[in-house]
Amino acid sequence: MTTGPEVLWEVVHPSCPLRAEPHFDSKVLGWKQRGNHVSCSEITTDGWLKVANGPGWILSDMQGLHGLGSLLQPRRGEEVDLAIEEPQPQGICCLEVTFAQVAVRAFPSRDAIALCYRRKGELIFARSQNFSGWLRLAGEEGWMLAFAPEHGQLLKAKEAKETLQVDLWALCDFWSSFRRKKRMLAPADVKALKDAEEGTKIMAGMDYEHHVSTGNAEPLVEDGLLTQEDLGRTEEWIRQRLFATSLLRMVKEEPPFCEQCPDFRLTPRPLPQELFKAKDLAEVKGQPQSTPTAQAKAGYNASRGVDPPVGVRDRDKGRGGNGASMHQTDFFSLGGASKSSHGSRKGGRQAKGKGKGLQKGFGKMPGFGGMGDMPGLGVVPVEMNGEEMLMTEAGLILDPETQAPVGMLNPMTGEVQEITEEHVQNLMQNLGQMQISMVELDGRQFILMAGLLVDPMTQEVAYKVEPDGTVVDAATGETCGMIELDNPDVIPTTTTTTTKSAPKTFKDENLDAHGWCERAKELMADDYYYQAAAAFSEALQCCQEERAVELEFECELLKGRASCWRKMNEFKSLLEDAEKLISYDADDQEALEWKRLAMNELSQARRR
Repeated sequence: MTTGPEVLWEVVHPSCPLRAEPHFDSKVLGWKQRGNHVSCSEITTDGWLKVANGPGWILSDMQGLHGLGSLLQPRRGEEVDLAIEEPQPQGICCLEVTFAQVAVRAFPSRDAIALCYRRKGELIFARSQNFSGWLRLAGEEGWMLAFAPEHGQLLKAKEAKETLQVDLWALCDFWSSFRRKKRMLAPADVKALKDAEEGTKIMAGMDYEHHVSTGNAEPLVEDGLLTQEDLGRTEEWIRQRLFATSLLRMVKEEPPFCEQCPDFRLTPRPLPQELFKAKDLAEVKGQPQSTPTAQAKAGYNASRGVDPPVGVRDRDKGRGGNGASMHQTDFFSLGGASKSSHGSRKGGRQAKGKGKGLQKGFGKMPGFGGMGDMPGLGVVPVEMNGEEMLMTEAGLILDPETQAPVGMLNPMTGEVQEITEEHVQNLMQNLGQMQISMVELDGRQFILMAGLLVDPMTQEVAYKVEPDGTVVDAATGETCGMIELDNPDVIPTTTTTTTKSAPKTFKDENLDAHGWCERAKELMADDYYYQAAAAFSEALQCCQEERAVELEFECELLKGRASCWRKMNEFKSLLEDAEKLISYDADDQEALEWKRLAMNELSQARRR
């Protein structure tokens, strides 16, 4: 699934590590040298760039840490449009919705399906952004646009100084937990959430002044609000952790949030860059320590921009084990020197030279034929337990004679694992061959793909779906319900424009067409356009099931739903309803205007 335009960045520092995750404590996967170009698709709010065609993150700017600044810069001529331009010290940004209603989209395009809407005054949180003004939400699935030419500013970021005493990761967990229980927030809910934030900030501030400032922090440690490790860090960190633990305790113990946020918990947060000042970074101003011999064994050529693999392999069989040995050269990494590690790992790979594109299909793996011709799926020869194998850039290990897959490299452990369904689905999704749909089950949204229901918040498989639509709990194997698979709203990952009707969110209500119409009007009066469109859809469905329905009433329903699409700028759906209205009355001026508007907006979107 696309995340927007890719931007080519150039390394301007002598050497920069490529890490598995966007933080200093993460495993080093490889190195980029001065002059190398890196294609990136996203950047975190604290400056980590996501590599576009493969795993890994690389820091763009040290922001003065140890006297260092830019490590990578956009190549000349590359356009970068960032919604959040200032680095966020906590690695996450809090923004307030400033427009009447802003869509949360499945991917960063105004043509993408609207998963839900956020109303004026609500807070949202972003960990990263793409290079065309879209924010990837933290704590929930989806993307939001920060600025629209026709509407102006949609989201306003809180300044860093406003949140010095607030743990934004904890606040994000709080709002996300509340939204999982109540999908659409009323103004009273927003006020309650903001009041809880202010109240917690006051209590945490009092604890800091009464205990930490006076040197009597032991009661806070004994009470579980802080740890001894926290006390050795900066004032901002201590205040933020006090806020987080105080918020957790308040939500768990006090009504109404103990009932409204039953699954609230604090997710681990990465350490901010400023906490790495104590690390010894003296060597960062020089090249990684590496000998010409080690570089030759890894097929590494800095002048040509070819990077060393995850670990430089050593053919010296005396280093241990029957399998291929791994020797990680003592390269220096930003945030502290990496330690040498010796010894064998099962299935270790050895890069012997430059990779070549595989021109044949993958043999025994159905549906993967011709993958070697695609960008990013070249292969390199590797050694595995003394045998020559091939490995794709995605880590798939192939038999060189049959080209059949024999395993999958785990980049974190260096071990070769048996190929699982998850590996296959990940590869299929990367190739754009998978079909994905959003499914609502028990009031929660899940991603349906390859017979699995995946929780978009945790990325874990929650349920399995049998061919007949039976839903089975992935952990217990118990039957949980049924979903309809005959005509799913499918989102092919290769397309850039999709249409999906509003979800039916009132399955527990037994109303007729007129009842649904009244319900929809009530929702529209409260500016709940997304839910109103769903209610109008229910009314239209009732009309289809009834034998005799007045055309005037059906047109009223269509016009009501079209009004919702117009309010939400859902121009594809607006065009469909407008054309249906015109088929009933070719002189319907309102429908003709809707059609003209929708076609104009869709045409402009295609040109963008």
